[in-house]
Amino acid sequence: MLLAGFFVGSVFFVRLGDFIGRRLLILVSTLISTFALVGCQWFSSTVLSLLFFIFLFGITIGPRCFLSYVLVLEMTPKVHHNKYCILAMFVDALCMVMLGSYFYFVKTMTGAIVSLICIQVCLLGAIWGFVPESPRFLYEKGKIEEFKKSLIMIARVNGKQATEVIACVEQVRNLG
Repeated sequence: MLLAGFFVGSVFFVRLGDFIGRRLLILVSTLISTFALVGCQWFSSTVLSLLFFIFLFGITIGPRCFLSYVLVLEMTPKVHHNKYCILAMFVDALCMVMLGSYFYFVKTMTGAIVSLICIQVCLLGAIWGFVPESPRFLYEKGKIEEFKKSLIMIARVNGKQATEVIACVEQVRNLG
């Protein structure tokens, strides 16, 4: 059910980020996955309800996985893309190994689910204020001022001058 949910989320909800914004979709999917994890642990009285919550959790993984990579790739210089993607994949693999080890030795889900809830909500809260919306999304929606602010923030993080970014924005506006 988890993989079926991942498939549905990947096919139907990743594209939704182009319409409502990638940041917002990541936030909503994180909140829904938190609800699904709580449901798995404390509100699944039957096997069918447990499968529903697992499927719902799977749906939220797709958008978060793909859109997180897209945001990272949009906000970093091209020379660092490989490094950040490999780092993200390493962290994902490490989490899977840790989760597998946890289940092998402990054989209960309560600690893992509570930990997942705490980790994902704390990480989202910690980075929410620092990650701007996707510049591509803002430009496509015609939010030029927010687009400029997003690019300037990304440029500062990447060690570029804001004047270079504004000149590029003006060139793009003149082409469009």
